[in-house]
Amino acid sequence: MQFLPGRQKLHPIQKVYTMRLEDFLDQHAEKRSFAAGHPLFVKGAQADAAYCIISGEVEITDGPPGAGALLARLGPGEIFGEMALLRFDSYTLSARAATDVQVFVITPGLLHEQVRQLHPLIKTILDMLVERVHSVNQVLIDLDKANKT
Repeated sequence: MQFLPGRQKLHPIQKVYTMRLEDFLDQHAEKRSFAAGHPLFVKGAQADAAYCIISGEVEITDGPPGAGALLARLGPGEIFGEMALLRFDSYTLSARAATDVQVFVITPGLLHEQVRQLHPLIKTILDMLVERVHSVNQVLIDLDKANKT
């Protein structure tokens, strides 16, 4: 996730990887379109998909779609909603189409099938990273709540 204000350019090797990812998703994931302003998911809802942007932009907010603080504006090739899927959890943020957007829908089954195929070392490291990121996110949410009171 690229946080505001700036975007970093992809390294050439990342562009090659992104092309392979696009090919994979094109074969295995559903494509879905959303009009500008339409929510893709709402904070607190049970996660039922992650998304990879094909075209357009998506805003990530910490409250209801379009109403919370803007945390990120994502564009083509970026994936969001994956943490909730990896943890079998609810979404901790909201996402809405900032422009007309087309996305690949990454279902729990598709994601978990790919995770099951990982080498045990890589899967263990991924599990540890997911839990650490979740813990850090929770600390940040708690700090934000404390600052608002």
